[in-house]
Amino acid sequence: METIFHLFNVKKENRQKLLNALSTREGLSSWWTTHTEQPQENMWRFHFGNDYHKDFEVEDQSDNHFKWKCEEGAPDWIDTLITFDLEEKNDKIVVKFRHSGWKEQNDNFGLCSFHWALYMKSLQELVEKGTGNPTKVNSK
Repeated sequence: METIFHLFNVKKENRQKLLNALSTREGLSSWWTTHTEQPQENMWRFHFGNDYHKDFEVEDQSDNHFKWKCEEGAPDWIDTLITFDLEEKNDKIVVKFRHSGWKEQNDNFGLCSFHWALYMKSLQELVEKGTGNPTKVNSK
């Protein structure tokens, strides 16, 4: 199985902003896609236009670990896991992002890795500067 991995730092003083960005509809829609829903308590739905969305079950969530399993989306995404692990080091929080469980390194894997890098930059900018760069999708 293949894994996309990205790592970045944020200032420790922004820990609550980071937690909000990873655990609230407002936070998630400010860095990933503007049309984010929570249809159930442990479920996130991320819309990307043209009637396409991805559904994730929240399998684990704490102050240092977030784990989501893809339940619906592109075939390559089904049953993959997204994790965020947060580790404090000195005055920083190291954010380790993984999108694991890919069956192969195909073109979609490469494209997703590229987009995840952009979204991690968006997340970092939201936490550090107050504004992310999510995919802009109109709500229905």
